[in-house]
Amino acid sequence: MVKKLFKHEIAYYLRSMLPIYGILLAIAAMTRIIFFFEADNTVYEIISTIAILSYAVAIIAVFAMTMVFTITRYYRHLFTSEGYLTFTLPVTPTQHIMTKLSTAVLFHVLSSLVILASLCVVTSGDVLIEIFKAAEYIFGEMPALFAREFKNTTAAQWQVNFWLFAIEFIVLIIATNIYQMLLFYTCITIGQMFKKNRILGAVGVYFGYYMITQAIGTVFVIVSSFLPWESLGELFMGAPIACIHSVMLGSLLLNLLIALALFFICRFIIRRKLNLE
Repeated sequence: MVKKLFKHEIAYYLRSMLPIYGILLAIAAMTRIIFFFEADNTVYEIISTIAILSYAVAIIAVFAMTMVFTITRYYRHLFTSEGYLTFTLPVTPTQHIMTKLSTAVLFHVLSSLVILASLCVVTSGDVLIEIFKAAEYIFGEMPALFAREFKNTTAAQWQVNFWLFAIEFIVLIIATNIYQMLLFYTCITIGQMFKKNRILGAVGVYFGYYMITQAIGTVFVIVSSFLPWESLGELFMGAPIACIHSVMLGSLLLNLLIALALFFICRFIIRRKLNLE
């Protein structure tokens, strides 16, 4: 049943997002054609400006609509009248949340890839060339540069660890995306407990969370001003690779812990406090 539910989610996103992807790629192709006939006159400048603006708006629309479909799908399928049918299925709340979450993350990644593909169309592949050049520099020349700056490490050590940094960075991005999705899900889940103005309640929960995190951040900044930064700087200079790994893994762990807490909040409310329209 979970596989069928996942396929149903995929089909929903494809029906919703494929036309938007098609529009973006079509605008990218038209923009590339306009650039191909480059001319030094006012008419061309106006047309090219409109094309660039249209392409920028299309990129924003892809990001925005991906987020909108992610949020509305979760809300409508679980907490509106559709929920009466949804919760008759032999699927647990955990499976519902994980299915929604995995599909949302998958299409956020897919949207990013489509945008990258559209950039390649507009620039005739120059974007990929620049990415490869940057990767060649990062994994080729930068290790030697860092080895000269930090005497305790060799270029070979930096080269190996750059790959580890890249993997950690990609995993951190995915974990951050999961955390953000679960934050929206949690706000919606708490908001559905309100008898009236559920959407407004979810927005209020989000701003409440934002204010709390801002307050915690302010306290952290104040406390950090008393830390011995000179000693920390010396520690970094002595073991830069270990320090960078510690920061990356610490950020990853923090995101995962918060995401796990948000997941359990959603599951608890759906299991014990469900309030369908």
